[in-house]
Amino acid sequence: MKRFIGVLSVALIIGVIAGPTAAMAGGNGAIATPFVASYTNTYYVTTHLECSGAHVALQKANNTFFKDDESCLITGDTSGFVAGTYTSDPGSYFGNVPPYGNHAFAWASDFPGENGAWATSWTVTISLNPDGSVNFNIDAYYAA
Repeated sequence: MKRFIGVLSVALIIGVIAGPTAAMAGGNGAIATPFVASYTNTYYVTTHLECSGAHVALQKANNTFFKDDESCLITGDTSGFVAGTYTSDPGSYFGNVPPYGNHAFAWASDFPGENGAWATSWTVTISLNPDGSVNFNIDAYYAA
């Protein structure tokens, strides 16, 4: 739900397409809203991302925070991507995700209504496909 904009400045989620606005409530009170996004990233390398996921509002004690659970198919110049799992640096928006370099990657929400909010923490899992495309899965958390 949140996109990796960070210093990737993914053209701040160009072409975000709001998916169905149907919300789903979980047994724990979480409310998930599905979404889709499509955009071209021109920071460092030129790639195209087709993404879908769920934006989840979570309640913990008296605090509300948000989580994006999103999967993207990346095409274009994917030569620098390295399979693996990457996390944000503690206390920082940034982290290391190849090919973007050390402490040069951050994620911002591409969920409509979040206005590019920066993730306070994130985990990215990258897998490489035989056709050269990349599967990019992210769990990102945001403060309310």
